[in-house]
Amino acid sequence: MKHPTRLFLKNFITHLLTIAIPVLVLGTLAFNLTYYYIYDSAADASLKSLEQARQSVSQVTAASDAIEKTFNPDAFSGISLKQILKMEHHTYGAAVRLPVFSSILNSLVNTNDSIDSAYIYWPGDYDKLLVSNRGISYLYRMKDTGWIPEYEAYAADLSRPLDVSSRAMRDEQGAERPVITLYQKIITLDYQSSGGMAVINVRQDVIQNSLKNQRMSPGQQIYLFNDSGSFLTGTDMLDEKHGAMLRELVLSPEGGETSEAGSIHKSQDGYTISVMRDADAPFLYV
Repeated sequence: MKHPTRLFLKNFITHLLTIAIPVLVLGTLAFNLTYYYIYDSAADASLKSLEQARQSVSQVTAASDAIEKTFNPDAFSGISLKQILKMEHHTYGAAVRLPVFSSILNSLVNTNDSIDSAYIYWPGDYDKLLVSNRGISYLYRMKDTGWIPEYEAYAADLSRPLDVSSRAMRDEQGAERPVITLYQKIITLDYQSSGGMAVINVRQDVIQNSLKNQRMSPGQQIYLFNDSGSFLTGTDMLDEKHGAMLRELVLSPEGGETSEAGSIHKSQDGYTISVMRDADAPFLYV
């Protein structure tokens, strides 16, 4: 005859396992479902915040597009800005038209808080350009010349109507401040020989604050790259380790979960990283 205590323990353990095993299975399943739901929700919220950031930055690209269309000499008849900039001495007609061009450029710049300044330039014998809130100037008089090497490298690439980079801009007092510069080609029938371009300097601090306002949570960071993988600005400044990791990710986005909105990646440090490519401008949002 079995001992009553042993029989009780055996029956108790049998019943306990009968109840515990389904509970453990269901608990594991519920945990996994909850994890993936939270992950998907976070990824979806992240992509939505990137889309909001894209819409905010698109106001700047819309301004560059407006400047290109306004000063494109193929768009109207009469004396164009391109003709004026290539003159050594202004004719009466040029002298009448120039204040109009200056007023239009000033208006396009001053009505957009993100834009610091803009230059309209066609290379010529006299190296003249139209500068917002200043009027006609010459390259040799400009304190800010950091944009010229980028212009020279980019002007010959006919496949890209718009390029962007970050740089330090020098003002008339010699002080430097960070800007994001858009190089908007003024595409004319003779562009290959004329090389006209609008150079639009965007305030980096305004874009940074705009990105901060799009965050869904205090722990989220948003970074703006150009489509060559160069860092432009973000909600904080990238350290070397994370900057290299994100740069590699935006240039080689394979391996993530892709959707129409963008792609989702998991970093080695456990971060969930979303990448969105702007279809209309050379920007990557991370």
